[in-house]
Amino acid sequence: MVKSRLSVDVKIMAIEYYYNNNCSLDTVAQIFKINEKTLRRWINKYKNNKLENLTQKKKSYKIKQKHVNYALKMLERTPTFSISMLWKKNKIKI
Repeated sequence: MVKSRLSVDVKIMAIEYYYNNNCSLDTVAQIFKINEKTLRRWINKYKNNKLENLTQKKKSYKIKQKHVNYALKMLERTPTFSISMLWKKNKIKI
């Protein structure tokens, strides 16, 4: 299976191929080298006129000054404080 993100054009091409040819979801998924569940999700979005949702938006995390201060304070207290420990503690509101 392809791990990289596909363009909206490729997604629409797969959807249209499914509708215009007498093929099963599994066959179309194999042709486009995608998971059948992925194709089904694209088709449902397409049916609901949500083409803009076919693109995946990148999520970003903005580090705020309070997070930096918290990390520095934790490092002063515990020099062996790791990033994973910080991440776990950061899930709780600072």
